[in-house]
Amino acid sequence: EAALATGSNRPGRFAASYLAEFGELPSETLQRVRAAEPDLDDEALRLTWRALPAALHVAPGGCEAALEDLDRALTRAPTFGLAKALAAWCWGQRAAQHFSATPEADRARARRLAREAEALAPDNALALTWCSGALVLVHEVEAADRLIERALAIDPTSPLAITRRAWLSAYQGDSAAAMRGLRRLMPFDALRHTAFIGTGCAHFAA
Repeated sequence: EAALATGSNRPGRFAASYLAEFGELPSETLQRVRAAEPDLDDEALRLTWRALPAALHVAPGGCEAALEDLDRALTRAPTFGLAKALAAWCWGQRAAQHFSATPEADRARARRLAREAEALAPDNALALTWCSGALVLVHEVEAADRLIERALAIDPTSPLAITRRAWLSAYQGDSAAAMRGLRRLMPFDALRHTAFIGTGCAHFAA
C-alpha cells in the first residue's frame, strides 16, 4: 500500500529504495515496531485518548485534567510512548503559558518525557508530533524540526502534524511556509483555533 501510494508498482524496487534510505527492509521495520509495542490494557488507552482534547485546550484546567489522566495511564503502562509524548506537551505548556510557579522544573520534565517518548515510539507519527510540540515549547527548535519531519514522513496527512509543522515554520521565521501549512486545514477541523492563532502570528512576523 505504501509503495502504490508513492507511485511505485514494483514492490521489490520499492523495498530496495526503502533499504537504502532507512537501513532496513519494510518487513524488518514492521517486525521491529510490532515487537516494540507495549502490552497495553484498555484503561491506559482510554485515559490517554480522553486526555487528548483537554491537552488541546491550552488552558490551565485542561492541562491539569490531561496530566491527571496521563499520570494514571503511565502508572498502568509505563512504556506507552504516546502517553509520555502527550504528557511532555502538557508539561511544556505549563512552562510556556505560565500555568505554574515552577517553569524551569516543568521545562526539564517536558524535555525528559519527550526524549523517553521518542525512544519508546520512534515510528508513531502522533507521538513524534507531540514530542516535537513539547520541544518547541522548551526552545529546542532543531530537535523539534527533526521529529516533525519524521512524523510527516510517516503520516503526511495528519492535521496535528501539519499544524505543528506550520507553527514550527513560524518559530523559524518562515512565515510563508507557516501560512501555506495552516491553510491546508479545513475550517471545521478540531484544530482550527490553533490554526487561526498560528496564521495571525505568521502574518505578524511577516
